[in-house]
Amino acid sequence: MTLRNLIRGTDLATRRHFLSGMAGSLLGVSAAATFGPGEIVYHLDVSLMPNWIGKTERRFWSVTDDTLTITTPPLLVGGKMQISTLVYQRAEKH
Repeated sequence: MTLRNLIRGTDLATRRHFLSGMAGSLLGVSAAATFGPGEIVYHLDVSLMPNWIGKTERRFWSVTDDTLTITTPPLLVGGKMQISTLVYQRAEKH
């Protein structure tokens, strides 16, 4: 796959190319973030996937007790609509 095809490629094709030689689903980005009520907007500056550079990604957040939950809007992944969820729970103090 050429660099031109990687930049123009779909997220799935680019992800398959980069992850073909890696274990698991490594993903690395650097982004500035803008926070609003219940929403985070990431402005991607650097990414392991070249076609993500310069894009804006929106996520939603909520806090309940000691848990922070971050979700994506519905995304089409591999032909299926999915919502990804990341949950952080505050560690106990020692």
